[in-house]
Amino acid sequence: DRWRNLLLKDLSGKPDGINEKEFRELIGGTKKLAQILLGMFVHEGIVEKKTFYIHITDKGKQLI
Repeated sequence: DRWRNLLLKDLSGKPDGINEKEFRELIGGTKKLAQILLGMFVHEGIVEKKTFYIHITDKGKQLI
């Protein structure tokens, strides 16, 4: 999935994570699309959302 790969590659270089707005800008999508995708990625265990920031998990790092 192109959005998954795009997010994981972006997060791999950002140890502090990114916020939802930055993710939305990264994919060029709407707020609703970003929320749906993030929900899927969190459910898959490749990212985690702490407060306002999205961080890559060890499982996500293995997919890069």
